[in-house]
Amino acid sequence: MIAASPTTSLRAHAQRNPRRSLDLITGPLDEIARDSASFIAGEPVRFDLAGQTHALPRYMFIGPQGGAEPMRIGLFAGIHGDEPAASFALLRFVRWLEEDPEIARGYCLFLYPTAPRVCCARRRHSSRVRLK
Repeated sequence: MIAASPTTSLRAHAQRNPRRSLDLITGPLDEIARDSASFIAGEPVRFDLAGQTHALPRYMFIGPQGGAEPMRIGLFAGIHGDEPAASFALLRFVRWLEEDPEIARGYCLFLYPTAPRVCCARRRHSSRVRLK
């Protein structure tokens, strides 16, 4: 069990095992999806980069029907690997939606909790990013 704040604990844990740091974010989301009628764990988006295969975790929350066509919104977190707070905020948001799905009436939310390449690198950008 990790007792420190989510951001601090994720950084410390990631230094020991980068793959597990990703699991700290996706594990609770997968658990919620197993028991939910509205929150769904989708197949990860797989892509190849520099000879390695990566998977982008994705989820969907379908709010109660609120009209003809639901409003579709994408939420992205964990863009910077050294700033996991947004990923944990997304987890809190999903828990909130599960408690009160009415707040998402008429919405279909697509959630991407982390960018695995930068999350596992524990840096602001992946090693492939070149800034001018």
